[in-house]
Amino acid sequence: MKRTLFFILPALCLAGFVITPFTASAADASPSPSATASNDLDPTDAAALKPMVGKTVSIAGKVTSVNASKSGSVLFLHFAQDWNSSLSLVLFAKSGAPTLDSLQPFVGKKVKVTGKLELYKDQLEIKLDSPTSIETAE
Repeated sequence: MKRTLFFILPALCLAGFVITPFTASAADASPSPSATASNDLDPTDAAALKPMVGKTVSIAGKVTSVNASKSGSVLFLHFAQDWNSSLSLVLFAKSGAPTLDSLQPFVGKKVKVTGKLELYKDQLEIKLDSPTSIETAE
């Protein structure tokens, strides 16, 4: 038994040294094309974001416009002119909550947000509790 282990253990160790250089580690993997250097996802890359629905993600991108629902109770920050094809940030206007005017300073600025990615009526969105959840990256 001891003699068998004497031959098997060095063989396994040698096999580990031979196989290891040919296996990719997580550190060797190149980042996804939709991710920035800090692993923030691109809010305009809907194809990369859709599989992430239900997960907490970090996104970073330039806000192109803000608008409100017809009732004014829901506020949106968009990352593309065609906002139906990209993610939007959603805030619900409650008493003491942000107004459309208070969100205007974000237009044209790069922002970063972390939150749960959701799909509402085929629209990608992250719901925010307040604008303090939005970090300006510029």
